[in-house]
Amino acid sequence: MIGKSILVGITYDIDGKIRREQHYGTITRIQNGTLTFKEPDGKEFTVMDKIEAADPENIYTLKSTGEKVSGIDYTCCFYVTKNNGRRK
Repeated sequence: MIGKSILVGITYDIDGKIRREQHYGTITRIQNGTLTFKEPDGKEFTVMDKIEAADPENIYTLKSTGEKVSGIDYTCCFYVTKNNGRRK
């Protein structure tokens, strides 16, 4: 997997306010249940290694920038929530 590409989607739900991020890059390290990848701008990003194979022929459009990304080997999505102790 080292050297392969990954696209990660993260949805944050903080007290009902939704924020979405997408990150992509090249996998540089896998250890202890985590996966680190380097984004095109050089920033490293680490996530849990719960990934799925993707079709590199697919073209993904990043929602935040409209940038089109292809050649993605793996994808993963995470949902992060915080509600200050209130039950949903």
